[in-house]
Amino acid sequence: MTQGFKLVFIVLVVASLAGNAVLGFKFFLANQEAKRIQESQKLNDRVLHFADLFVSKVLRAEGEISFEERLKIENAVRETQDPEILAQWEKFVGAKTEQVAREEIKNLLQLIVDKIS
Repeated sequence: MTQGFKLVFIVLVVASLAGNAVLGFKFFLANQEAKRIQESQKLNDRVLHFADLFVSKVLRAEGEISFEERLKIENAVRETQDPEILAQWEKFVGAKTEQVAREEIKNLLQLIVDKIS
């Protein structure tokens, strides 16, 4: 082997290793981003499930909401695992007057929209 051939071979090996390191790092970053997006999608799904139950069972209710329905809604809000949504839910549930409850419903719905935007 000639000296020039060895040098070219070494340069190619080093370039290949550097390229693999760069591609590996980019793959790692892409994988992290994919996980973040997947978690965000799961949160959106849970929030939308709660929002659907809230609208169909609370806002469209014609009369008293059954215990089973209230339990479904309560479980759905907890499954969002979002402390802001849960805190706003507690404000709504703890409202002392109808007017305060209406205001808290508006706040809750705005928070839901903000979360899934």
